[in-house]
Amino acid sequence: MRNNEKASKNGKKLAIPDGKAVRLEHVFPEGLRSAFTNHITVQHTDEGEFTIAFFEIDHPVLLGEPEDIAAQVDKLESVKAHCVGRIIISEKRMPKFIGELVSNYESLVSSKDQPNPEVQKGKKHAS
Repeated sequence: MRNNEKASKNGKKLAIPDGKAVRLEHVFPEGLRSAFTNHITVQHTDEGEFTIAFFEIDHPVLLGEPEDIAAQVDKLESVKAHCVGRIIISEKRMPKFIGELVSNYESLVSSKDQPNPEVQKGKKHAS
């Protein structure tokens, strides 16, 4: 690991070809940019690969009276959606990925009903 990288050690194991299980360290390079996304596209190929692209939409700034705003909207031809990340997942891994998303979401929702929201935070990882 390079000096400018940080690792997360969560106790998860990875089986390598000879059958040995080794500890998996998640490495987050220093300076890795986290981005906000408010639009997602999902596509798939006949070969069983899913491509998930994350976008941030630049919503137009519309100012003025209602009639001014309506005129600005009429002039709009497009709104930019900037891709901030793109991943490709195999068909084999997709069910686990979906399961982890659902599990994390349910954990978040249920933690809002509990006095201590840190109970389940960040506990699930997809493989």
